[in-house]
Amino acid sequence: MVSIKKSHLISLISALTLGFAVFLNSSSAFSAACTPGIPCTGYDVNTDTTAGTDAGLNGPKTGLAAPYTGGMCDGNFMNQILAKAYMEASREVIINEQLIHKPDSVLEYTCFDQFIAQTAHNAGPIFSETDDFDSREVDLCTGDDSCGTNTTTYTVNYDDDHLDNVLDILLLDTLEDYITNNFSHTYLGGESSVNNNLDYTGIRGNSYDCDQMQIVWDIAKCRDFGEDDQFFNFETLSTEDPRILITECSPGKSMASGSGTNSPMPITENPRCPAAGGGPFANTNITNDIIRVANNCDFLFVIYDTMVLYFELLKAPGSTVGGTTYVCSDPIPTGLQVFTRAHTYFDWSMADNINPPRVTPADSTHDDKFCPNPGCWYDFTSDTCQPPPP
Repeated sequence: MVSIKKSHLISLISALTLGFAVFLNSSSAFSAACTPGIPCTGYDVNTDTTAGTDAGLNGPKTGLAAPYTGGMCDGNFMNQILAKAYMEASREVIINEQLIHKPDSVLEYTCFDQFIAQTAHNAGPIFSETDDFDSREVDLCTGDDSCGTNTTTYTVNYDDDHLDNVLDILLLDTLEDYITNNFSHTYLGGESSVNNNLDYTGIRGNSYDCDQMQIVWDIAKCRDFGEDDQFFNFETLSTEDPRILITECSPGKSMASGSGTNSPMPITENPRCPAAGGGPFANTNITNDIIRVANNCDFLFVIYDTMVLYFELLKAPGSTVGGTTYVCSDPIPTGLQVFTRAHTYFDWSMADNINPPRVTPADSTHDDKFCPNPGCWYDFTSDTCQPPPP
């Protein structure tokens, strides 16, 4: 019972999420409005930046005062967020509807036919299935409140199967109609292979040995997680429907074995971007077009901001990206100066090793610089960044 409550909570959260997505889409202050509750599809920002959207929200961001601002919100980008939220919420609802099955009848779990049999066998004396009322003499009380003067004798005695026949017609037939019309499936909402053991043919023996609730508990408790993949991507849910119990939500397009074939969803080179149009292939609210908006396929729905990557400052010399081979960049000053003082020394290579000349280099100063590329080093003599030695 606790797990069902948790599942109901998940359903509630999913419904609230979907409701929030509907609110976002229907609010003219935040997003472009197409069909209420469903993201806009079928527009191309490269040819018409306001196609299918509110021009006041999706116009150029001029920075000027209203009404020339173009809006503080990018409606196309908000529409992309809405599309992803819409699919996420739809998937949550679908999975919850798959996991939370139709409940079984308590009359099945408690073997109600055995309760009927117990009543038929043991409650008969209450309904005159006894000889206690054979030739019973009773007093007759007249209108003047005199009792005991006159008596009469009566006999009320039904056969032992009288109550059995009444309950058979009144309850067993009704029980059969109720279970057959409302719970004509196996336990756990049709997921289990075990069914009830109700006997509608007649009143059973005078015993009660029902273990159906324990059987159902064992089946539900010992079901291993992960035997069936219950986490589906959007591409799968756009063509297939996991809600197959007790009846399929998308007939012919479900995941039930042998349920039939469904129209395949064509996929382009990017598996996250299905081909435009087509469908809906299943009753899941998830379509190719909504997937394309959520993933901004081919950059048709939201303008892609140009990014300056500065690879020329980040890549090591000799690295190749997109056909460009990078080298050491120009050195960058740190703002410091380096003062170099050389000590006096004798140049033994220029004499006969007896009287070498004395060399006194002058002090020198140069600006400090660094090389941003990995492995490059600053050569102050040439004021360049050099690659690492081979």
